[in-house]
Amino acid sequence: MIDRYFPNYIVRYAIAIVIGVFSGIAAYLANVPLPWLLGPIIGTTIAAVIGIPISSPVFLRPVAIPVLGVMLGSGFQVSLFKQVSSWLVTLAFVPIFIVVGCAVSYWFYRRIAGFDAVTAFYSGMPGGLNEMVLQSESSGADSRQVALAHSSRVLFLVVVVVFAFSVFVDISAASDKRAYTNFSDLTLPDIAWLAGCAVIGPLLGKLLRLPTSLLVGPLLLSAAAHLTGLVVLPPPTVTVIMAQMVIGTYIGCRFAGLSMGYVLKNMLCSFGASSLLLVVTLGVAACVSSLSGVQFSQAVLAFSSAGVSEMGLLALAMGQDIAYVTFAHITRFVLVAIFASGAFSLFKRMARGSSE
Repeated sequence: MIDRYFPNYIVRYAIAIVIGVFSGIAAYLANVPLPWLLGPIIGTTIAAVIGIPISSPVFLRPVAIPVLGVMLGSGFQVSLFKQVSSWLVTLAFVPIFIVVGCAVSYWFYRRIAGFDAVTAFYSGMPGGLNEMVLQSESSGADSRQVALAHSSRVLFLVVVVVFAFSVFVDISAASDKRAYTNFSDLTLPDIAWLAGCAVIGPLLGKLLRLPTSLLVGPLLLSAAAHLTGLVVLPPPTVTVIMAQMVIGTYIGCRFAGLSMGYVLKNMLCSFGASSLLLVVTLGVAACVSSLSGVQFSQAVLAFSSAGVSEMGLLALAMGQDIAYVTFAHITRFVLVAIFASGAFSLFKRMARGSSE
């Protein structure tokens, strides 16, 4: 009946958005940590796996991600310059984490999951999903498996890290300590600066060819605006909540349209590789914490290979240093984006040499 009045894809978008919104509300009422992100992720993932006809609301992503970028940029304060020494230690460990994390993930995907070598390489590379999928396509990998591997890794790490920290840290209590920002709290210049960061940031990021430019561009402009005192407050909380629900719905919908058996099999493979990657994360975080004095929990967030926005939101919920966590993730994304293709060329030469 509905199909007579609305195209099928609009109905799928609407179902996905409704599931995402109600999942977020349910998670909030159930006192789930990071409810507005985690609720839609879980709800839409379940819907996708059991075959409910949903489609990812990709048209909302270019609006939601810049909002999160501006919010994360608001965590950059002048006081962060006092912590530069600890950032340098973290910076030194990011390449180590990438190499070790990629090695253990590749081993799992190749030897345990049975992926071909090229697909295993790009599935195990701890970089951004879009960048890895694009590079894997041009290298002859199974880009669908690569996309599923990275999507499942984000899902696994966000859920595990959030619930693990909810056991040891009262995330809801930390969230309650943060001021709720209303539109009425902002002056017209505040709104103009925040909106400008969200609108101009993606264009700047694309111009500079930054990885995940939709997020990083607004983040950098927002950081500059807050560091210079042009604006003090973050974006209104309601806009951040809406952005989280969009991103959560988008993540869960990545599994739509595929057979349940195929999705579950690849999810299990990704969860296995992600478990090994989490062990590497804990080891690197322990080293960074002991050498720099950074809190262990903060270092874990910095080296957990989920998205910048997801870990930044968790850092915000836990009252951790958003700037530090964001810095580590952006550094990882940049290094992987720059060196992944070169590393693959080296990988191919080594593979040919070992077979001769």
